[in-house]
Amino acid sequence: KLLTQFPEKPEKFEAAKESAIKKMESSSIHFRDIPGYVVSWNEQGIEEDPTPQRLQHLREVSFEEVKKFYEVTTQGSSLVITVAGDKKRMNLQQLGGKFTIIEVKVKDIMR
Repeated sequence: KLLTQFPEKPEKFEAAKESAIKKMESSSIHFRDIPGYVVSWNEQGIEEDPTPQRLQHLREVSFEEVKKFYEVTTQGSSLVITVAGDKKRMNLQQLGGKFTIIEVKVKDIMR
């Protein structure tokens, strides 16, 4: 239900937003990871640490903006769920009752 219906809980949004802000404010990049982050940012066309801008955007974003983003990008989209494992240990009949199952072998997806 969480993947197919937007939760209309603005009061919980503010608590989650505050939690995300506090987490972002208190986290830092380990010095050994800095080169990897810089390379990733450069590949995305980012010339400096994007954290301050992301933190500012997070502080300013509203429940209505998040809801609109969901409506534009997610609402009505089909879900693809991948289950990997030994099919002998799964109840495929039960899954097939709720979902369309497409069985593939490793060689079909890996080269």
